[in-house]
Amino acid sequence: MRIYLPDGRWRMWYKDERKPKALSYADSSDLNRWEPKGNAVTDRNGEGPKVFHWKGKYWLIADTWATGMRVWSSDDCEQWKPQEETLLGSHGDVVVSGGRAWWFYFGGGPQARGRRTAINVVELSLEEGRLLAGDPEKPAYIDLKPEREFEK
Repeated sequence: MRIYLPDGRWRMWYKDERKPKALSYADSSDLNRWEPKGNAVTDRNGEGPKVFHWKGKYWLIADTWATGMRVWSSDDCEQWKPQEETLLGSHGDVVVSGGRAWWFYFGGGPQARGRRTAINVVELSLEEGRLLAGDPEKPAYIDLKPEREFEK
């Protein structure tokens, strides 16, 4: 996953297989040469990081297995603050369109014994600085705009 930073650099986040499941990041000025910078967060290990900019903050979501889909926020993509609340599912992605954001995630797992895994969606909200998922039992009404919003 990569994002364009305000200073003109690109940043990507990934699970570094050479480290014990660390969420790492690297920077590039041209999308061809990448310079590893180290760990993005150190309070949890995980994989499948998703970073996006929404409502004036950067958000990092990663699957931390037994502790769920963890969420961190940042003003600058450098200092990440963890939030206590987790998101639903595993290995998801966020689509931001028209000022709204939707969390698409894989459902299923042990609680869905005998059923197939499905891709689910809920609308995200921001409450008191926390990124929260909508009720998965209610319909998600999605109104995607024809052009993708630039992630910066």
